Amino acid sequence: PAARQPPARIHDWAYTPRVLNAINAALEDREPAVRRAGIAGIGTAGVTGAGPDLIGLFERESDPELRRATVQTFGSLRIDAASPLIAGLLADPEIDDALLQDAITSASRIGDETSITALTALAARLDEPAPLASLLEGLEQIRTPEVLQLGMKYFLHADDDVRTQAA
Repeated sequence: PAARQPPARIHDWAYTPRVLNAINAALEDREPAVRRAGIAGIGTAGVTGAGPDLIGLFERESDPELRRATVQTFGSLRIDAASPLIAGLLADPEIDDALLQDAITSASRIGDETSITALTALAARLDEPAPLASLLEGLEQIRTPEVLQLGMKYFLHADDDVRTQAA
């Protein structure tokens, strides 16, 4: 039995619409803790169609931790519609380090053309070894000629961590 596939899901759970409505309502709540629960609910339920709702939440959210959670969810669910937003974050020279790391991780997971272009542009302007090594680590998930060429560029970098991640 363990080697077999689970049975096909032929019927939706009767309460799915109610749960999804509750999650969407949570994204609009006044309380940050409730909005955080809504973001977590989307991630846990794997609601990939929630991209527009999450993008809207990110754009109006002022709480830095909720903004980070939203960006993390974009990546974990590989929400392609968020690529332009994430590319904008990667291009922002004023972005804080934590949100930058989340944007790098999410763009690497999404891995579409917009994300690759934004990550490549970010690598070209990064001076600090730590974020550059992190970026190269994230790019390991993407196997394209552009990414391989970028890794080769940093193969002889002065910093050990950058060289390791480039390899």
